[in-house]
Amino acid sequence: WRWFLRFLVALVVLIVLWSVLGRLVAWRFEVHAEQAWAQALEPMSVFEKRFPKAPTSEAAIKLNELAGRLGIEMLPGPSGARPNPAPVFTTLGAWVSGIEKQAGDEPQAPPKEVADFLSAHASDIEAIVAHLRGGGPIVWETDLGRPFSAPFPSLVGQRSLQNVLLAWALGASANGDGGKAAEAFDALWKLSDGVWTRAEFISALIAYLTR
Repeated sequence: WRWFLRFLVALVVLIVLWSVLGRLVAWRFEVHAEQAWAQALEPMSVFEKRFPKAPTSEAAIKLNELAGRLGIEMLPGPSGARPNPAPVFTTLGAWVSGIEKQAGDEPQAPPKEVADFLSAHASDIEAIVAHLRGGGPIVWETDLGRPFSAPFPSLVGQRSLQNVLLAWALGASANGDGGKAAEAFDALWKLSDGVWTRAEFISALIAYLTR
């Protein structure tokens, strides 16, 4: 039994050393990263002050509820999981991207799957447009004091809803309803405002796609 006890003791010592040294190495990396950031840009303390801690606004919570009627989740669920979007959003996104890249201004009819989706959710989309235009600022929770578990809105949900609003605006424009199209574009701009001013580069990039 002696060799077995010695093995257990050695194993415990190795695990403790690994844990302590691992944390020390991680701390040193964090210090070096902060120093490099401060030299290249600004101290992290200054950066955090530019993005103060903030809760999710009531308007954003309401938007998540309205978007849920379309099958879009803007916030993680209780477990932190974000469900995959329905296949229709892939088709819708491809159609919108195709229109953005086309050279002419001629209206292009959406695929039947997209047209059916927009028609079935017309009242829900109109409610989202109205809420974004008059329901208050969209603010998603921010807390840079939690570097490894900071809250983060669903950018997949953000992009899916952007595509829905773009499709809605394009459809209204194709039907000659300029006012309805303008309202949808205004709502799209307000939606993008919610991520445009966040600290994460990817959030600003998602917002930039519609600006």
